[in-house]
Amino acid sequence: MRQFVGNVGRIGRRSTWKRSHRRFFQRTPGVRKKQRLNLLVAIDVSDSTNIQPLREAFAAELLQISRGRENSLTVLYTGSHIQKIKTFTTKPQTIEVYSGGGYTDLRPAFNYARQMVPTPTAVIYLSDGFGQAPECADFPTLWVLTEDGEIPAEWRIELRLQCEEMT
Repeated sequence: MRQFVGNVGRIGRRSTWKRSHRRFFQRTPGVRKKQRLNLLVAIDVSDSTNIQPLREAFAAELLQISRGRENSLTVLYTGSHIQKIKTFTTKPQTIEVYSGGGYTDLRPAFNYARQMVPTPTAVIYLSDGFGQAPECADFPTLWVLTEDGEIPAEWRIELRLQCEEMT
C-alpha cells in the first residue's frame, strides 16, 4: 500500500530558493516536489463485512494510510449507497468503526469521486469485493480485499488484507 500511495503521490513541482538547482546552480531556483495527496478512501460497511475484527482491520488500514505524508483524506462509508462522509486534513488520532448494513454496490463511491473538487489523486477501496463495480477506472484504484474476497473489476491493483480471529 505504501508503494501505491507513493507512486500516485507525485503531483507536481514548485520552485524554491532554499535549494539550488542541480543543473544550473547559482541563479536558478531549485525544484521541490509537492507531496500533498488528495485521497478518497471508500470503506464497505454492508452486511457482508459486518464482522468486528474485519471492521477494526479496515480502521487500522485507514490509520496507516493517514500516517504517510501531508494529505487530505475523504472517507466514504458505503454499502448500497454512501452512508457517511468524513474528511481529514490532518492525521486523525482515532478512527471510529462505523456500522452500516444492506447490500454492496461499489459504484456510488466512484460517482462521488468524479464529482469531487479537486479530483482525488487515487481511490483506495476497502471491501470484500462482492458487488457491482464500474466498467472502467477514471482514477488509479487500489482494491484492499479480504482474504476470501472477490476481485470486483478487471482493471485493478489488488491487495489482500489479513486480519486475525475472523469468525
